[in-house]
Amino acid sequence: MQVRHDAVCNHCKAQLTARSSGGTGHLLRHHTSCLVKTERANRNQTLLRSNTDGTVCSWYYDPNVTHLELCRLIVIWIYLFDLVFLMHSNITLR
Repeated sequence: MQVRHDAVCNHCKAQLTARSSGGTGHLLRHHTSCLVKTERANRNQTLLRSNTDGTVCSWYYDPNVTHLELCRLIVIWIYLFDLVFLMHSNITLR
């Protein structure tokens, strides 16, 4: 009878399973590849942002915030271009 054992990787939290008769070679291979991936990920530069209270935290992409900020930018540009047009045209405001 073979007993199934579960293990959780300390680095990536992946659940690994093995049978009692199967050995631990796949655990060693996962450990080696997981360390390489972790080292590669740690070499990447993290995007940081500063909070209003002066603390620093990680920045995460949020499409909703990006959409809102883009809409605000478009409205500001339209307003500025209208002002420039009015200043350089012969139209007077009443």
